[in-house]
Amino acid sequence: MKKIILFAVSLSLSFPVAMAQNSRKVQMANVTHQLIPINGQTLETQNADLIAFCDSIKAIHDSPDYMGRVLCQDFPELPYHNGKQNIETSFLVDAVFQVGDVYLMEKYQQHADLAILNFGGIRTGFPAGALTYGNLFDVLCFDNYIAVQKFSGAALIKAFEKFTVEANGTVVEQPYSHVKIIYHKKSGEKEVFIGGKPIDSQRIYWVVSLDFILGPSVGDRIFENIPRESEFEMVKPLEPLRDKMIPFLNPTKISLKMDDRVQIK
Repeated sequence: MKKIILFAVSLSLSFPVAMAQNSRKVQMANVTHQLIPINGQTLETQNADLIAFCDSIKAIHDSPDYMGRVLCQDFPELPYHNGKQNIETSFLVDAVFQVGDVYLMEKYQQHADLAILNFGGIRTGFPAGALTYGNLFDVLCFDNYIAVQKFSGAALIKAFEKFTVEANGTVVEQPYSHVKIIYHKKSGEKEVFIGGKPIDSQRIYWVVSLDFILGPSVGDRIFENIPRESEFEMVKPLEPLRDKMIPFLNPTKISLKMDDRVQIK
């Protein structure tokens, strides 16, 4: 059974105050706290104050002005498949590519070359029917931001080798846009094409991804020892990834056919 804990807290602060000849501590408040578990037993008590508080939060959460806001009618179902290429991830990473491409053209008069996401940032599928902001939040619940960065082809060749994960006979590739991967399972060799052409080790590529992937925390592990040709920068205006996806939620423009961007042979 799920349990949510509410913390009722009052805050106490004390700090030194410099005086002309000396200093002293001033206590601003006292700290007290109370833990209130919200579970089946709590609900059975019918605590009126607690129920009223939870109902008020739920009313705001589900209101048409927030999570209940309908973004699109007649949206097609895009099922969730963690760890393998699918229609949902292809739709999302292609949209991320377009956002980055527009940004780079406006700022540098250069096109994006490819986009990369990670399966872990996509938490569930899109349901069919009227799509709400709450549904979109379920899919993209993290406050990640689209970012861009330059890499050499030689660096990306090394990075793509790290992106391939094979476990228990299953090969996993991350969601890519404008990239075609042909992975030869028996030999472990990989062919990488960007924009329809074999990756060029001498060329510089603009990569569109997320701050979570390119940034200095998790990004350093994903791109560990992979040199970059520029600092990563956030796509302006700053909006979470899910908000950037709203203009792309058009059922008539979403392909429901799988392509061959990732091939396992």
